[in-house]
Order: sequence, then C-alpha cells, then structure tokens
Amino acid sequence: QVRLAKKDSQLAGSGPKEQACLRMQGLPFKATDEDIEEFFSGYNMVAGSVKYQMNEETERKTGHAAVLFESQEDADRAFKEKQK
Repeated sequence: QVRLAKKDSQLAGSGPKEQACLRMQGLPFKATDEDIEEFFSGYNMVAGSVKYQMNEETERKTGHAAVLFESQEDADRAFKEKQK
C-alpha cells in the first residue's frame, strides 16, 4: 500500500521544499532499493531516498518504507497510479 506522508514527517522535511514523500506498507521483507526504484520508474523518485522502518529488536525490515519524489506533483501521480 502506498500512502502520502504527513507534511511534518521526518523524511518529508529532509529534502528541499519542492520534494514530497510517500510512505509504503506491506512490502516484502526482502524488498530492495532497486525493487522500489523499479516500481516507481517514471515517477521522478529521488535516487537513494528509500528509508526502511526497522524492528529495533531483530534489526530486520518491518515491511514499511518511505521514499522521496522530486515534486509534490510526482508524488501525487505515483500515489494515484500505484495505490491499490
């Protein structure tokens, strides 16, 4: 599932003002940056911007991640077209 990140989220504020963040959940635990970059190919995703939520006890991915896009318009289009 792909969701719009809150404007005040830590990742949403980590880039220039024009960038925007989407949050994802339900990712396979083995998902890689390359998998996510391929999924969002054509949506102007910021390279290297994937941030995974990790389980502190097991140090494994939880299936949640966030990614930056070059603009709010790119994030909105990715959200609209990729949301299931």
